[in-house]
Amino acid sequence: MPMEEAEYCRRICGAKCCYLHLEYLIPCPNLAADNSCSIYEERFREDAPELVQVGRYQHKGKTKPFFCGRILSIAHTLPDEITKGCCVIHPHLLDKF
Repeated sequence: MPMEEAEYCRRICGAKCCYLHLEYLIPCPNLAADNSCSIYEERFREDAPELVQVGRYQHKGKTKPFFCGRILSIAHTLPDEITKGCCVIHPHLLDKF
């Protein structure tokens, strides 16, 4: 039986899409220590928007909004090494575990 997406994201991927990739990594404020999303059910329900502000972060002395987007909407903004290992973009990866 294939691994579930949520488990793959937590254990295999490490929720890499839940980090801003600037000069350093900034985790989503809703990302738990085990790489699970504390607002997943609400954020990714069927009628939820593609992109929403889910918090704020500090960068170069300024407070900026932290946005969360559905993976297929934000994939073009992520480094290739992340999209290549993403089970949402590449569902066949779930069959390997």
